[in-house]
Amino acid sequence: MNIPMKFLLTILLVFSINCFGSILLYEVEDKEGKKHFIFGTFHTDDNRVTNLDPITIQSIQQASLFLMETEELNDVSILHLTDFDAFDYLDEKKQDEFKSLCDFHVMNCDSVRKMKPWLTAFIFDSPKPITPFNQDNLLKRQAENFGIKVKGIETLDEHFSALDSLNINEQVNILINTLARSEEEKENNFEQIMKVYLLGDLEQIRLVDQQVSSGLMNKNVWQKVKQKLLIERNDLFNERIKSFMRNERLFIAIGASHLSGENGLLNFLKKLEFKVDRVE
Repeated sequence: MNIPMKFLLTILLVFSINCFGSILLYEVEDKEGKKHFIFGTFHTDDNRVTNLDPITIQSIQQASLFLMETEELNDVSILHLTDFDAFDYLDEKKQDEFKSLCDFHVMNCDSVRKMKPWLTAFIFDSPKPITPFNQDNLLKRQAENFGIKVKGIETLDEHFSALDSLNINEQVNILINTLARSEEEKENNFEQIMKVYLLGDLEQIRLVDQQVSSGLMNKNVWQKVKQKLLIERNDLFNERIKSFMRNERLFIAIGASHLSGENGLLNFLKKLEFKVDRVE
């Protein structure tokens, strides 16, 4: 498809509805006394968050299983729609903007035109080209270097099914709204999330993230997306992680927006009466 495999793996992280996270490390002790670690990630290669500190690396070494949000991508066909061409839905001006963004992100335009429009939208909403050197992949590489098993919390089908549930017009509207965003607005949104991330404020990360993402769609579509990505997906994450904890010592790299809130991972573990502490 003329799209590098490492780049496609990074696309999967972008889809987490820009569920950003960073130097947010938590230690969890379950009822059996096993210790696990949770790292709230920011899906970016920005050097403000990619320099891993020694405590994080030591925490990875203590794990028997490294968990990422999603399993690895091996079949790129899951990224595309049959008999779909984005240009059938875009006027000439928007087609030119589409081509420009393909060049900016170093992607083959003919291939991107056939990509699921919601996925294209979230790629195009990034203020800089996406690379494989994001924080999540750097954490994963550390685990692999230590010979630690790596697994996705959810399957690829589960990962994509949330926004695949939107009809084609809803998806295209998200893409059109993304094309209408200026580079300045994208950069401002990114910096706003980066600011609260570096402050380590989980609740603000979640709220700012939702504010930025909801701006790409109308209220009704956002409610569908929020239900799928930040409620149902959180519930799936929580139950899977709980299951993995029975037999493994975990290091979990998951978008920081999944940590806070009523059904966030940290609150879920506290309800299980696990000990949860921020690692300073």
